[in-house]
Amino acid sequence: MKKIFALVMALAMTLSVFVFTAQAKDNEWMVYARPGDYKDESEYGSEEDYPKVPGLKYTEAGLEFYTATDDQLAAMNVTAYGTVQTKEKVSYKDGLTMTLVVNKYDDSGADKWISFSIWNSRNLEQSSHKHGRGWFCLLRPTHTGCTIESWMCNDYKAMDLCRDNYTLQNFDCYSQEAFVLEIKKEGGKYNVYVNGVDMKASGFVDFMENDEAYIGVTAHQGVPKQYQLTITEFNGEKPSGDEVIEPYVPTSITPRVEGEIIPGEPCYIYTYESVKDGSPGSSMTAEIGDDGTMHITFGADSPTMNPQFKKYLYDAQQFPIFAVLYKDLDMISSSHGSLWYCAGDVYTASGNSYVTFMWTEGYYLADVPDGWQLLILDLTDEETWNGWINAFRFHFANDGSLEGETADVMWIGVFASEKDAYYYADRTQPGYKAMYDKDHPNEAGTETSEPAVTEVPGVTEAKDTEPAADTKAPADTKEAVTKDGGKQGSEKSNAGLIIGIIAGSVAVAAAVVVIIIAASKKKKTAQ
Repeated sequence: MKKIFALVMALAMTLSVFVFTAQAKDNEWMVYARPGDYKDESEYGSEEDYPKVPGLKYTEAGLEFYTATDDQLAAMNVTAYGTVQTKEKVSYKDGLTMTLVVNKYDDSGADKWISFSIWNSRNLEQSSHKHGRGWFCLLRPTHTGCTIESWMCNDYKAMDLCRDNYTLQNFDCYSQEAFVLEIKKEGGKYNVYVNGVDMKASGFVDFMENDEAYIGVTAHQGVPKQYQLTITEFNGEKPSGDEVIEPYVPTSITPRVEGEIIPGEPCYIYTYESVKDGSPGSSMTAEIGDDGTMHITFGADSPTMNPQFKKYLYDAQQFPIFAVLYKDLDMISSSHGSLWYCAGDVYTASGNSYVTFMWTEGYYLADVPDGWQLLILDLTDEETWNGWINAFRFHFANDGSLEGETADVMWIGVFASEKDAYYYADRTQPGYKAMYDKDHPNEAGTETSEPAVTEVPGVTEAKDTEPAADTKAPADTKEAVTKDGGKQGSEKSNAGLIIGIIAGSVAVAAAVVVIIIAASKKKKTAQ
């Protein structure tokens, strides 16, 4: 049944290019995962690839939507995410209201948000992938208030900030104080309000036809814990119906197990073999060379890779080295790149779990063929780099400055030591082993067994490696995230972080105090 439902949902997303103008009944709702999770039926290799939709059911209180349980999410190694939306467009000519109550929501300092949306497409996603356009707001609740921000989006990405950093004081959604969305016609134009606050979003009508839109709610929390939300009122009535949709859960969940540690081998390696559909990540495409080189062309947004550890558990302190074998990036990128790392209780990008770098910090050796360089980021001293490794989010640049540019990447890996990274690089571009031994004559490194050189350079992959999943995680934020997820002092809230979760990559200036990994870095020498 789950398979049939997932495929029906995939078909629904495929057909969403057509415009549906019939007014929906109040109880006609649909749930779905991120639009990027949907594929043609033939592309689903296994049930694990199906979209991870939330559940839906009608209760005495109204329409409830909810994710899988804590244990199920933890076993799948995914965070709680999902959308409920009207199946068809709804008229707002006479105004519109929707009331949302929180039944269960994470109250820790993990990144989390709820959003209302007024959208012209079923494919709700504020990104550069043409999944629709309209207005959405970000609700970041705490026990003492809620920060509200609203954005206007065109077909390409979140564009215009409408309402920035308005805080509802003395508001506590955890005690079931309700969120209320209103569309009102005032002075000849439609205005949007959330809990009585003007969102300054009258321009959303520019994206609509016939004064109709899809109305939706999306929720996310950056931990594998269940949420439960209820729409108690929609257009003056309580949603009611008989339909029940169970949250996506594979029929057989295989929890992650401790992976085998092989001396000298990375616990994760991303090579050309991991590239799917010609894209190694968001805002980039790749052509694969005969030697396994990923020749990457960058897009308009912040180009990002999202490796996730799906099957195996590795201790962060045992594998603190993140390395990239690349060339030409130091010649074209003048902006900082970022590495967001997730380990232990951190499952998604967090303001205290990232480092920045410049590509010119890479190790360079003139004798290495074709100018390949090795960038090494050492996470050993990072406070949150503890527990099992969950995922990474790697930004080649924190903005769209690389649009149209090209560069080469041979692999991205996670290693036990710098020495292991050098020795692994030596397989594909001989010279790095000798370079390390010369520059670090007294460095013990990890006891490394000399691996055999593969016949095809650049394609060796660790036995316990899992391909990176195309998941969405936050883009860079202007400010650090506080423990309760709100703003700190006079600082602004981390709007950029949240938009990145639902909007893909957004151009952001790094205005926080960041840790630049510069220790043991060798300056680039002139050829």
